[in-house]
Amino acid sequence: MAIWTGQKHSADVLRAATAWRDICLQKEGSVFSDRPLWTKQNITQLKTLFVDHPLLDDRPFYEKLHAQIGNAAPEIIQLAAEAIWILLLFVYEEYYGVETKRERVTEVWGFQRKPCRSRHTSAMIALEGSQIRALHS
Repeated sequence: MAIWTGQKHSADVLRAATAWRDICLQKEGSVFSDRPLWTKQNITQLKTLFVDHPLLDDRPFYEKLHAQIGNAAPEIIQLAAEAIWILLLFVYEEYYGVETKRERVTEVWGFQRKPCRSRHTSAMIALEGSQIRALHS
């Protein structure tokens, strides 16, 4: 198996991704809540709202995402926020800063008009490479 190396936080990113796999994909859980988010039903609903109904205008991505999923059930919006989190986890910090990553995840979570109050606050910290270990605690 290939392993991403060369960056100071590579091992931490891979540990966070492994925790996400174990919590979300294998147990249908969530990194930000105690709710079962990564279920087949929720993923299918998110796909229907986002992939199957693209918005092809010139608005920014997050504005279009809000238009697509903003009225969805809270668990669908939370799933979208977690999908953004796992995607941004792998983006090199020099290209997309930690604060911007947090803002984007928090923005999507906020589509449901509820703050991200999580027992897994370390998941947000995890976007900061060196502190990814906290996700396992």
